[in-house]
Amino acid sequence: MVRMFLIGLVFLFSCNIVKGEEVRPEWEIMYNFTALQMNIYHEARGETVDGQAAVAWVTLNRVDSDCWPDSILKVVYEPFQFSWTVDDYSDAPQDVEAWTRAGLVAYAVILQYTTGQPDPTNGSMWYHRHDTPWKYSDDHEVSMTIGHHVFYNKAKVREC
Repeated sequence: MVRMFLIGLVFLFSCNIVKGEEVRPEWEIMYNFTALQMNIYHEARGETVDGQAAVAWVTLNRVDSDCWPDSILKVVYEPFQFSWTVDDYSDAPQDVEAWTRAGLVAYAVILQYTTGQPDPTNGSMWYHRHDTPWKYSDDHEVSMTIGHHVFYNKAKVREC
């Protein structure tokens, strides 16, 4: 499994995972990959693989949108978009198994994204835990619920 993961990472170096057509340096691709892995780990490590993949797809959908920055790294660290990036806790992964799984999910979703596979979230760009109130939920259309997260794919009032 680790060998296949490493082969997959080599493949990732040939994929463009940020907006635009220009070829990105390897370090930039790895920073973007790691940012996606971190986001999956912190936002959804207790979820099923489908739930983790949905969180990854939201991140990639934001990269594709004109409302957010043009790379995974910039989307993840956009101020106040993901709670783990603004809390006072260490971001260093503590659970090796969950960290590895987040990496495999990130790889699988990037592979789906770069090869034009359908987005299982139907273009969702927002989500929150179902047990945590979200002040904008009345302004957005629910796309689906996966595990403990509610996903939204359209703003009723305005897109950005």
